[in-house]
Amino acid sequence: MKKLILLLVLFWMPTANAEELKWEQLTPAQQQWLSQMKNNWENLPPESRKRMQQQADRFAAMSPEERASLKQRFSRWQSLTPERKAELREIYKRYQQLSPEEKDLARERIEKFKKLPHEEREALREKWQSLTPDERKKMREKFRSMNPEQRKKMRERMRKRRH
Repeated sequence: MKKLILLLVLFWMPTANAEELKWEQLTPAQQQWLSQMKNNWENLPPESRKRMQQQADRFAAMSPEERASLKQRFSRWQSLTPERKAELREIYKRYQQLSPEEKDLARERIEKFKKLPHEEREALREKWQSLTPDERKKMREKFRSMNPEQRKKMRERMRKRRH
């Protein structure tokens, strides 16, 4: 299971300029974590090898709790449909294109959402999912074009509608 988790994470991590990395150059600990890749190692692109080497080091340095959390996230990922995985990859891609300030704001919003009562979160999810893709796109564009004061007013109007 550890190795499957590792492989998933490895292919999502950005890499530096990678040079040829031979299996024999890996430490024994890295070889242990990457043992499933040994037979195919020479066929992998240099960037993938370097990324895997770095991730093996990260995974080995994790606490047991961090490893357990990673395993749980990997299990959830494995249970997703290919369509949902593609959707999440697209969301991640868009997130990576945000400025540091926008990323901070996104994280704050996620934390705020997590703190809402379960019923309210579910109602918001249902409302969002009931929109057509075009309606969602228009809503995102409208929200992005607003200044902070306009966003605040819109949120207040939305809260009043819910209550």
